[in-house]
Amino acid sequence: MSDKFSSHWDVDQPFIGNAYRAICNFAGRMDPLLYTAAIHAHVEPSAIEQFLPKDLVLWVDPFSVSYRVGDHGLVRTLYEDRSRGKVTLKSPSPKGQTSPKKLNYVLAN
Repeated sequence: MSDKFSSHWDVDQPFIGNAYRAICNFAGRMDPLLYTAAIHAHVEPSAIEQFLPKDLVLWVDPFSVSYRVGDHGLVRTLYEDRSRGKVTLKSPSPKGQTSPKKLNYVLAN
């Protein structure tokens, strides 16, 4: 992950480049990053894939990791580093938008 994300990682603008840092599992197509991680961990990729939701997006951003299951699912936060300030919405999102890349976020102290 660090090799892939290094040129798309800006702690001052954590959501810039988050589409590039998205890890996806759609319609039986495992993200190459997950496949590679499984191989490096000596685990069959199919063993991981069977436990992942079929429509999963995982966003890995500076200070935050979130995910969504399904096209219309809610975005859920797995991890947030609040020592640098809480990652919050700057303004309410337009109706129906749930992807972090479409929302307007700021770091607040």
